[in-house]
Amino acid sequence: SKVGRVDLTNFVNSCKKVNAAGGGASDWETLAETIDAKLAQSVPWQQRVNVMQGLEALLTRFGDDGPPSELKEYFLENPEDITRNKKVVQSSLAEAAKKVSALIGIPEKKAPSAQTANAALNTLGEQTWRSSDAMDDM
Repeated sequence: SKVGRVDLTNFVNSCKKVNAAGGGASDWETLAETIDAKLAQSVPWQQRVNVMQGLEALLTRFGDDGPPSELKEYFLENPEDITRNKKVVQSSLAEAAKKVSALIGIPEKKAPSAQTANAALNTLGEQTWRSSDAMDDM
C-alpha cells in the first residue's frame, strides 16, 4: 500500500502553501497532532503506512531547511506512536517508522545490558552489606 508520488507531492505542496500563507507554530502543531493520531494502534496498519510515508515526504521534500521546527519538536516530545510502529509485524510499516524516526532524530532506547544489571546488583549487595554492618554496631 504505497502512496503515489503525485499524492505525496500534492501533500507537501499543500503544506508549503500553508507555511507561505503565514501558517504559524499552532498550525504545524495541529498538523503534527493530526498525523500522530493517525499513527495510533487503533488505525489500520495500511493507513499508518500511508501517513508515515506522508510524514517522511514532508521531512525530506519540504525544502532546503526542511519543514518548520515545530513538526520535529512535536515528535521529539511525543515519540511513542512512531516508536511503537517500529516494532510491528508489518515490515513496510516498521521500515517506514524507522526511516521517519531517524529523520526526526528520535533517540534509540537501548535495553540495559546484563553487565549493567550485574553492576546494579553488586552495588545493591554492597549497600545491603554496609547497612547490616551498621545494624551490628547499634
